[in-house]
Amino acid sequence: MREAVREGKSKNWGAQMSKTTLIVTLMAAISAFSSPANAQAPLMTNLSVKSDQPMYVITAHTVVHDDGTNSQLDNYVIVYGSEVLTVQYAESQISTLKPGASKLEQVAPGKNLHLHTRFGSWPQGPDVSLVPHIGVPIRACEMDTKYPDSDGHPVIAIQSVSSPCMSRNGDTLHYSIAPNGGIKMYEYVNFDILEATNNVGVAAAQSTAPRKDIPAIAKSANGAIVSIVMSDKDGHAIAQGSGFLISNDGVILTNYHVIAEGSSAVVKLPDGTLYVVDGVLASDKVRDVVVIHAHGSNFRTLTLGNSDQLQVGEEVVAIGNPLSLESTVSNGIVSGIRTVEEEGGKFLQVTTPISPGSSGGPLFNMAGEVVGITTMYLKGGENLNFAIPINDAKRLLLDKSTTIQALPNETEPIQAQTLDAAKALNWISGHMLPKTLHTMPGTSGSTIQMWETSSLSFQACRVTISDEAIMFTVFTSGERYGSGTSEITWGPFDLSNLRPDKIFQAPDEIYQPPGAFLQIEAVNAIPIVQTTGPGSTTSSMRSALHIWFDSADSVDRQVKAWHDAIVGCGGKPIPDVY
Repeated sequence: MREAVREGKSKNWGAQMSKTTLIVTLMAAISAFSSPANAQAPLMTNLSVKSDQPMYVITAHTVVHDDGTNSQLDNYVIVYGSEVLTVQYAESQISTLKPGASKLEQVAPGKNLHLHTRFGSWPQGPDVSLVPHIGVPIRACEMDTKYPDSDGHPVIAIQSVSSPCMSRNGDTLHYSIAPNGGIKMYEYVNFDILEATNNVGVAAAQSTAPRKDIPAIAKSANGAIVSIVMSDKDGHAIAQGSGFLISNDGVILTNYHVIAEGSSAVVKLPDGTLYVVDGVLASDKVRDVVVIHAHGSNFRTLTLGNSDQLQVGEEVVAIGNPLSLESTVSNGIVSGIRTVEEEGGKFLQVTTPISPGSSGGPLFNMAGEVVGITTMYLKGGENLNFAIPINDAKRLLLDKSTTIQALPNETEPIQAQTLDAAKALNWISGHMLPKTLHTMPGTSGSTIQMWETSSLSFQACRVTISDEAIMFTVFTSGERYGSGTSEITWGPFDLSNLRPDKIFQAPDEIYQPPGAFLQIEAVNAIPIVQTTGPGSTTSSMRSALHIWFDSADSVDRQVKAWHDAIVGCGGKPIPDVY
C-alpha cells in the first residue's frame, strides 16, 4: 500500500493541488470583489462532526530518505479515537501575508502563498513547520454533509469555533489552520494516509470513562492521596514520600523505596490527620511497588484505570507531595513508553514534573483514573520523568497477603570514607559555627540579638548537623526580653547524597558582624527536625543543605573541605536516576 501511494497519487499530488488551489482561490477572490458590499451568502451547513468527538493527536514522527527522488519523507502516527493512522507529509501551503491584506494579495501566486511538498516542488520543500507538535490535541473539523464536493465527499463547514482542525477525505488527512477565513485561510497541511488500524480497547475506554478537567480530577482525589513519613527507632523522620488509598479500610499503594528504610511509618492526610502504618501486605522490590496498610477505616479512595490503554501523546495529571508541599497538582503528556529489562518491565515516560517527595503518588488519565505510580526523574534531563504502569501494581494486589508483615527496615550500608574524606570531615567539625552573638536592627529602635552555634558529628560518611539559636530583643531603654529558641537537626544522612558540583556560597549581611553560608544540593531530600519550644516539633524534607559561618574569610576553605568530603564518600557530580 505504501509503495502504491508513493508511486501513484502522491508523486503528482503537489502539481495537481497547486493548480486546483489557485483556481479555487482566484474564483473566491473574483466572487468577493463582484458581490455587493452589504450582501452575505447564507451559511448552508449540515454539521456531521460534534465538538464532543475525540481529538486527533500526533504521537510519533520519523524521518526517512527516499533514494528514488532524493527526498526527505516525514512519517507520523496520528491517533483519533479508536483509529491509529500512519501518515506521510504530502504538502503544505504557507502564507506570508500581513494583517489587512486584500483578497487579491491573498491569492497572488508565488508572492504570498508558498507551496511546499515532500519532493521539493515549487518553490521548495519539504517544510513541516505547520505540522502540529507531538501530543497537542487537534479537534475534528465540523463537516458539511448537505452540500458535498463534486466527488460526493463532505466539505469543511463554517466552524462553531475558529481554531485549527483536522478532517479526513478518503486517503488524505487535511489540517486547516484557519477554517473560518482570515489571512491564514489558505494555510494548510495535507498528509497521505499509509495505514489505518483500529484499537477497540481504547475506544471502549474513551466511551465508558468521560473526560474531566484538571480541577475536577484534583477535587475528586482530595483526601485519598497521603504523605508517608518514615522514622528511625528514635522517632526521627528520615524519609518522606507520597501514596494513595485504594480501599476504604486503609490499603495504600506507593513505591517500595519510600518505605524501605525506617522502623515505623505514619501516613498524613491533607487535613493533617495522622494514621499509623500497620505494615506491608505485598511488595515487589524490583518493580519498586509496595502495598501497605494504614490503621483506620472509612478512607476516601481512588479508582484504578488500565495502563495498557495509554497512548503516547495522551494527557496525564500527577498529584503528590514534593518537598512536603502537599497535594501539588501538575499536568503533561505521556511522551514515551519504555522497557527497561534490568528494572523488571515498562515505564511510562511523562512530561509531568516529578520532584523529591512525589515518589509513590498517583498519575491520572483525563478520566480521573490512576494509570501509573510516579517513581523517579532523570536529574539534568528536562521533562524526563517516569511512572510505573498501574497494571503492574494490580498484579501485585492479586498476590497480597491477608497477614500484615513488618516494614522492611532496611539499613543503608554506611559508605566507607577515603583518607581525604576523613581529613576533611575532621577539619569541618572543628570549624563549624562556634557560639557567636549576631545582631540586627529591630523595630522602633530596638535591636535583635541572637546567639547561634552549629556542630557536626559523623560516623564514617553518615553525618548529623545540629543548629541552635537563642534570640533576644533589646529595647532602647536597655530592657532585654527573650524572643524564643530554635533547634534544627539535619539528618543523619550520607555524604554521598550530596552533589559536589552544586556547592554555592554567598555572604550573609543581615546580621552583624557579617558572615557567610553554603548551600549544597542533595540528590534525595534531607530530613530535618525543628524544635521551637516544649512540645513544638516539626519534621520536613529539604532539597539542599544550608550551613552558616561567622566569617566570610574561611568560606573558600569550607567549600574545598566539603567538596573533598563528599567526593571521598562517593558523591558524584551528576547522579544517574532518582
